[in-house]
Amino acid sequence: MDSIAASAMSNIVAIPPMYLASLAWAFAKVSLQNQPFIDALAGESILKIRQFNHQNLANTVWSIATLNYSITTKMAPIVSEVIDKIEEFSCQGLSNTAWAFSKME
Repeated sequence: MDSIAASAMSNIVAIPPMYLASLAWAFAKVSLQNQPFIDALAGESILKIRQFNHQNLANTVWSIATLNYSITTKMAPIVSEVIDKIEEFSCQGLSNTAWAFSKME
């Protein structure tokens, strides 16, 4: 997974939002801590946040929280986008997003 992280980081600006969310989810699912990768992923996600759909948003915040990574000082764009798209969320997505925000310090 470190080689995947290195490859993704070298080309992160070209990764579409859906794949940013999928990469975050994959790292969280296997509990792989790679701080430089998560920093880059979070930063690029915030830059592209308006392009994220409700599922991308839910997966990204769930992943960040699952990895015990807190970016609360940078969360304003994500929170704003969640609020803008709240009516699109499934019950599960909304539940996961609420859990994630409550877990972040």
